[in-house]
Amino acid sequence: MDIKDDNGIDLKINQQYYIEHLVNLHWRYFNAISDDDKQELNYLEETIAKTRENLARLTL
Repeated sequence: MDIKDDNGIDLKINQQYYIEHLVNLHWRYFNAISDDDKQELNYLEETIAKTRENLARLTL
C-alpha cells in the first residue's frame, strides 16, 4: 500500500527527507523565537504540524 502526502508524493520513499525537513523546521522555529518573528512562527507551527502528520502516517 502506498502512503502519499497531500501533494501525492510517496512518503515511504521520502521518509528521510521528511525527517531532515522536520529538523530544519525546528531550527528555523528556534531562530524565529529568538527574533520574535510572529509571522514566521505561525507559518512554521503549521508546517511542523503537517510534517509530523505525514511522518505519523508512516507508522500506522
